[in-house]
Amino acid sequence: MKTYQLAAVSSPSLVVECGGQRVESAVIKNMKKSPNFPGSVLFIKLLPKDEMYTPPIVLKVIDHRPFGRKPVVGQCTITSLEQFRCDPYVIVSEGARASKSKFITLKLHIIADKEINFDQLCFNSGSDDDGEKETVDWWSKFYASVGDQQKCGPYIRKGYDTLKVYDCELETVPEFKGLTDFCNTFKLQRGKNENGDEDPTVVGEFKGAFKVYPLSDDPGVAPPPRQFRELPESGPQECLVRIYVVRAIDLQPKDNNGRCDPYIKISVGRNTLDDRDNYLPNNINPVFGRMFEMTCFLPQDKDLRIGVYDYDLLTRDEKVGETVIDLENRFLSRYNSYCGLPQTYCVSGINQWRDQLKPSQILENLARLKGLSKPKTEDNGTSLTFNGKEYTLAQFEGNTEVHQHLGPPRERLCLHVLRTQGLVPEHVETRTLYSSFQPNLSQGRLQMWVDVFPKSMGQPGPPFDITPRKPKRHFLRVVIWNTTDVTLDETSITGENMSDIYVKGYIYLLFFKKEATLQFKPYCEFNLIQKRSMLYIYAPKSSNSRYFKIFKTGLPVQVKTNQLEVMEYQLHHQSIMVCFHIYLKFYSN
Repeated sequence: MKTYQLAAVSSPSLVVECGGQRVESAVIKNMKKSPNFPGSVLFIKLLPKDEMYTPPIVLKVIDHRPFGRKPVVGQCTITSLEQFRCDPYVIVSEGARASKSKFITLKLHIIADKEINFDQLCFNSGSDDDGEKETVDWWSKFYASVGDQQKCGPYIRKGYDTLKVYDCELETVPEFKGLTDFCNTFKLQRGKNENGDEDPTVVGEFKGAFKVYPLSDDPGVAPPPRQFRELPESGPQECLVRIYVVRAIDLQPKDNNGRCDPYIKISVGRNTLDDRDNYLPNNINPVFGRMFEMTCFLPQDKDLRIGVYDYDLLTRDEKVGETVIDLENRFLSRYNSYCGLPQTYCVSGINQWRDQLKPSQILENLARLKGLSKPKTEDNGTSLTFNGKEYTLAQFEGNTEVHQHLGPPRERLCLHVLRTQGLVPEHVETRTLYSSFQPNLSQGRLQMWVDVFPKSMGQPGPPFDITPRKPKRHFLRVVIWNTTDVTLDETSITGENMSDIYVKGYIYLLFFKKEATLQFKPYCEFNLIQKRSMLYIYAPKSSNSRYFKIFKTGLPVQVKTNQLEVMEYQLHHQSIMVCFHIYLKFYSN
């Protein structure tokens, strides 16, 4: 909430008005420590059954200040309740994060705490074979998922998992409903100002949900069961957040050469991570391959900001773009968006299970929140009954190769059943970057994903290693065998037509280090049969020529037989690259 009359909002309460009726929530004693309401459920029996005659609901946030002052610091009007109508006798999965918390309904900011203390998971950290490390990594999994058969190597042949690559934000995927299934976010406005005019300024957010259902006119009929019966604790929750930044696509250029020098900057709450030392020069499609771990308290630190900045040596770094993720929605959504479900349950290897709960525990919680009976397994975990349906392990793994990293059959089957419930799979999402200077124009896209784990549940599994592949060293040998149709524009002493020719070649170098001077070390070998030779060394364009080391020049000096002599130095600025010429002249007997 923004300040009101130069004072911070510290002790708010919520007032709900509808058709002349008014109910008020309990007062939040200290909003900075915990912005959740201590009592979360309000009940009004007033609305008519027909939507046409339903009056609007007005939400008002009142701040309780000294000397009995109670100003309205924000308000919102809900004109339509059609989306909130439900059947009270139908039990649906309202579980906010079905594996670890329950649905919460009314708050300015929300948080979920664990409900059941489960046994800690024991992860097998067995080492992979050296040969597999060389041929299979996380990037093999990524390239196999996007269909790049050449770069994924033998990954698919081994029968390993693939992931889902979304070309949009996870919130915009239709089947996940914006990850606001546990509650909705309403923008609070100031209302009327001192002059009596409407002030459209947004001063805060209210997160809550409504359940509208009919009541019988007969007083002898028992009322339907109350909604929101299972609620988590409202205290703050300390969480471990893992941010995986894979790569950026089509970044907005910030330098004169049509490129930029991007790096990642992440902030959540008061914590900030700056990866400026690992910027990637001259690249608008950088491959970052970085994983960041941060600690936050939900719901206070619910906004995760991932920004891409352009590195500048002498001037201030410029922001390319930024994207914001609501961690609270990820943590509480019943779609399991806090940590995507992989295709198989592995206890080792590059696809090792990283959630804090096993698949069987997640499935049991999902069944309880849906009002279903506990899943039953038979035949040593190879068959399972859930929601009246029978599943077998052969049904999911009949045509797949079983490798050494797979876990017990029961956990694997529970995971396969979970993946049929419409939960978020293991994924990489593509988020659009925006700038405050051009808020409606895309500044590029960022492929990434986020995992959120409450620390009260213990340590999660090991993180993925998404470090980019290192370039391989190659030896280049060029053999020039012969020339034909060479123009002979000189005449020898004997009157014979001749010409002193040479061969020129170059390699375009992209430097990733930032020394004050760059020393070029070309590994070239020539077998000279002509009188003169010339060697060109190319480097990327730079805004300042001092990045190129210029050697001291002087007059030509005679050297011994078969030795070379530096004759001339030149530094040419071209539109695309800087060319550093070294002229070499060879003397022979």
